[in-house]
Amino acid sequence: MKKLSPKAKKIIAAVVLVVLAIIVTVTATFALQHVSGPARVVKTFFTSFNDRDFDAFCGCYMPSDQVLLKEAAEKLGGSEAFFEKNQQSMFGDDTPYSDFGDDIRLSVSDLDTEGQTIENNMYNGLNLAEMKVTAVSTVDCTVTTKGSGNQAEERLRVVCFKISGKWYIYTMAAIPDQTVSPTDVQ
Repeated sequence: MKKLSPKAKKIIAAVVLVVLAIIVTVTATFALQHVSGPARVVKTFFTSFNDRDFDAFCGCYMPSDQVLLKEAAEKLGGSEAFFEKNQQSMFGDDTPYSDFGDDIRLSVSDLDTEGQTIENNMYNGLNLAEMKVTAVSTVDCTVTTKGSGNQAEERLRVVCFKISGKWYIYTMAAIPDQTVSPTDVQ
C-alpha cells in the first residue's frame, strides 16, 4: 500500500470536512423546520388551548395580535376568563356545538404544509414588507373537537407567516366541503 503525501492527506481532510459540513447543515435545517415550522406552531396553538396556557397560546399569533389578545384577557379579568369566554362563544347554548357537553378538547392531525409564493412582497393583497414577513406557508389540518356528549371533525387551512425567523399564525378558516358533521360520543 502506497503512503499518502502530506498534500494528499490535506485534500482528503478538506473533502471530508466539506461533506461533514453539508450533512450537518442539511440535518440542522431539517430539524429547525420540523421543530419551529408552521406545522409546529399549529400544534402548539391547539395544545395551548387545551392546557389553557395563555402565554403559549398568544405566542402562536402575530406579534401585533399578541398585544390585542393580552389586552382582551385583561379586560375580561385574566387569562382564565379569556379561555372561558372563548369556549362559551364556540360551544355555548347559541352555537351549533351546544350539545358537546363538558370537558371539550381539541386535537389536530393530518397536517399538510405547503409553502406559498411571495411576489413583489405581496400575498393576497397584503404588503408583507411592511409586516416584515419573510415566508408564507399554509397548513391544512383536521381538527377534532370532542366533548362529553358529542364530537366533530373539521378541515382547517391555517396561514402562517415567518417573521424574524419565527412562525406565527396569521389566520385560519374552515376548508369548504371538508367538514364532517358532529357525531354522538359513545
